Amino acid sequence: MSLNRRRHVNAVPIASIATWIVVAAFFGTTGVYYVYCKNQLHTTGAAIKRLEQERDQLKTHNEAMRSRIALLSSRQELQRLYNAGAIKLMPIPPERIVHLGEDDRGAGEDALRAVANQRSRP
Repeated sequence: MSLNRRRHVNAVPIASIATWIVVAAFFGTTGVYYVYCKNQLHTTGAAIKRLEQERDQLKTHNEAMRSRIALLSSRQELQRLYNAGAIKLMPIPPERIVHLGEDDRGAGEDALRAVANQRSRP
């Protein structure tokens, strides 16, 4: 009779081992995913830092170029280049010059004029 009883009892607790294997696989997967996320975070942070440094270098370069442009387009520098013969200038004909803000010079009856209306307050 003792042989019949042992036949239905498992010698190895398969259900318990399977449960622990599933739990260990879950924690292992969670750990690997955590490490992956941290590595991605550090990689992205390093890329952002590198791009910010590059942006700052470009801003500095732009400021230097703007100051250089201002220096090279100054009246003194243009006069020096003109005297050295590096640039050629042509005079502007008087018919191409437009005068703005002159007082009624050549203004006839059809000319536009600025008008200010003032209302008297009682």
